[in-house]
Amino acid sequence: MKIATALSLATLLVASTGSIALAQDAGATPGADGAVTAAPEAGATMAAGANAEASYEGLISALGGVASIDIGMITSETEITIIGISTLEGDDSGLDAAMAANADAGTALRSEIEANAALMNELEAAGHTVDEVVAIATPDGAAIVYVDDRA
Repeated sequence: MKIATALSLATLLVASTGSIALAQDAGATPGADGAVTAAPEAGATMAAGANAEASYEGLISALGGVASIDIGMITSETEITIIGISTLEGDDSGLDAAMAANADAGTALRSEIEANAALMNELEAAGHTVDEVVAIATPDGAAIVYVDDRA
C-alpha cells in the first residue's frame, strides 16, 4: 500500500512540475491557482481553456449567440480571453455571412461592453478597442472575446 501511495504521489508531482516546465518553455506563466496562461501570439491573449474556441467554428457559433449574452455576468473575477480573428484556425467560409447576419446584435453588444469596466480594461490592456469586438462566448463562466484584428 505504501508503495502504491508513494508511486501515486511521485506521478502527481512529476505531472504537475512538467506542466510548469512546459509553460516556462512556451513563454507562459502559471497563475497562483495553478492555471497556465499561454503567451499571446500575433496580438491574441489566450488563457487556458480557450483553445477549443480558437477556431472559425467557435467564432461562428459565438456570433449566433451574441443576442443572448449576459454581459453583466462578466466581472473583474471572470477569466477573460481575447482572440483575434487573424489567429483562428479552420474553415472560414461561413464567417462573412455570419458576421453580416449578426451585425445589429454586434452593435448592441458593443454598447453593453462599453458599460462593462472589466471587459473594457482587458480590451485596452490587449491593445484593442470596443469597435473591434465581433462576438463573445461565455463557456463555463469564462468570457472569450473575439476581435477583428484583420487590418
